[in-house]
Amino acid sequence: MLSTPDRTIATGRRLTLVSRLVLLLLLSFDATAEAIPEIVELLETDRIRQAEQAVSNAVAAYDDQPFAYFWMTRYARRHAQASTPLSPADVALRKGEMFAILAKMSGFFGKYGLARKSRENFQHAADLEAQSPDMLRGMMIYYAQAPFIVGGSERKALDLARKIGELNSFEGALAFAAVDAGNGRLESAIEHYKQAVKQKPNDADAWFARAMTEEAAGQHGAALQSFDRVLEIEAKHSQALFQSARIMIQQGERLALAEQRMSHFIELLSTELAAWRQRACSYLTATESRHASCAQ
Repeated sequence: MLSTPDRTIATGRRLTLVSRLVLLLLLSFDATAEAIPEIVELLETDRIRQAEQAVSNAVAAYDDQPFAYFWMTRYARRHAQASTPLSPADVALRKGEMFAILAKMSGFFGKYGLARKSRENFQHAADLEAQSPDMLRGMMIYYAQAPFIVGGSERKALDLARKIGELNSFEGALAFAAVDAGNGRLESAIEHYKQAVKQKPNDADAWFARAMTEEAAGQHGAALQSFDRVLEIEAKHSQALFQSARIMIQQGERLALAEQRMSHFIELLSTELAAWRQRACSYLTATESRHASCAQ
C-alpha cells in the first residue's frame, strides 16, 4: 500500500498525463482550421461558388493528401462551368464534399460535427437522385473513408459500388477503385482504373485518378505515363500539369518539361487561388526557375 507521499506523487503523475493528453488534443487544431468557420457559414447559406473557392485555397496546404488533388480537379471543372445552374441534388453533393474536406482539416473537437453534416448532405443528394451514379458515389465515398464512429462502413460502400455498377459499368469500375484506394488496396484500385479507361479511353479524369493511385503505390514511371495521357486528352487539365511537374521535380528528371508544365499550371490558375500559386512557385524555386507571377 502506498504511503501518503507516494500516493501524492502517483496522483501528480496521473494529473500530469491527463494534462498532457488535454494539451495534445488542443494542439491537434491545424492552422488551416482558422478558415473553417467562415467556410461553414458560406455552406450553410448555400453560397456554394464562394465556398468552393475558399476550400480550394485551404486544401493547398495539404499537398501530400490525394483528396486535395481530386478536389482541385473537380473545382477546375466547376469553375469552368460557373454559369451552369445547380440542381438541389448538385448543391447537396457539393456541400457534402466540402464538409468532408473540412472534417479532414478540422481539429479533434470539430471533426464529428462536420462529418455529420457531410453525411446528411450526401444522403440528401442520393435521396433526391437515387438513380444518379454521381449522387450515389458521394455517399459511397463517405462510407468508404469515414471512421466507424461516424458511420463509416466498407460493406455499405461496396453495396453502393455494386448499385452504381448496375447503373453504369464505367462508373462502377471507378466506384470499386475508389473503395479499394480508400482502404489501402492500391493494386486492386489500379486494376479497376485500368478497366475503366479501357471502356472510356478518352476520359481524362479516369486517367488522372489512375495516375494519382499509381503514384500513391510508388509507381512513379507509370503515374507519369498516365499523366501524359491525361494531357494528350486535355492539354489544360490543371492538376495533371501540377502533379506531373511535381513528381518530375521531386524525382529530378525531365526538369525542363517540369518547369514548362508548372508555369502553364500557374497561368491557368484563377486569380483567387493564391495559395495554389504559392505551392507551384515553391516547386519552381527548387529548380532555380521562376514565373513572372511568382514575384508578385
